[in-house]
Amino acid sequence: MTKAADVQGGRLLEVLRQQDLERNTLVLFTSGHGEGIAAHRWVTKLMLYEEPLRAPFIVRWPGKIAAGVVDGQRLVSGLDVLPTFCDWAEVYFPRGTGNSLRPLVENPGQEGRSFLISELYPDTEDLKMQCRMLRTRHFKYVAFSPGQSAEMLFGLEVDLGETCNLALDGAWGGELEQHRALLRQWCVPQDNSFSSLVA
Repeated sequence: MTKAADVQGGRLLEVLRQQDLERNTLVLFTSGHGEGIAAHRWVTKLMLYEEPLRAPFIVRWPGKIAAGVVDGQRLVSGLDVLPTFCDWAEVYFPRGTGNSLRPLVENPGQEGRSFLISELYPDTEDLKMQCRMLRTRHFKYVAFSPGQSAEMLFGLEVDLGETCNLALDGAWGGELEQHRALLRQWCVPQDNSFSSLVA
C-alpha cells in the first residue's frame, strides 16, 4: 500500500514538472488515519494507540519550502490541512478548526501547539462508551468512560510501544494530573460532557 501511494504521488509530481507547475503548486501529502497492523495484538482502530493515530504529513513547494527537513517533534493534525492551504493561498479560512502550518514551516523555531486531542466512540450503538486522547510532545494521556483501568499515561520518549501505563505508578501523579487538567480545560469550551468523567 505504501509503495502504491508512493508511485501515484510520483506520477502527480512528474506531471507538475512536465507542465512547469511545480514552483507554483503546494503539495500536501497525508492520510486519514493509520491502522493497528497487529501492534498490541490489535488490527483495528478501536484504541488510541500511536499506530492508528499517526499519519504522514508532508508538504512540498520547490522554491518556497526547504527540501529534506524532517520534524517529528511538533504536533500537527488533519484539521490543519484546510487552514494551511488557505493561508498559503491568502484566502479566508474559518478560525477554530485547525491551525495553519505555514508559520511553522516558514519559521522552524516556533513551538506550535502544545497538545492535540483525539476522540473515539468505539460502539456506535452505545454513545456512552467514549475515549479521549490528549497528546503532548512527550506524553500521551488516554481517558475512558467509567470502567476498569479508565486512564492511561505513556511516556513516548522512552516507551515507543506504549507498554507501560504510568497512570498506575504514583511517581507520575503530577504528570497525570497535568494532563487531566489539560483535557478538562479543552472539554469545557467544546461543551463536552466528557469533562465530568476525567478524574
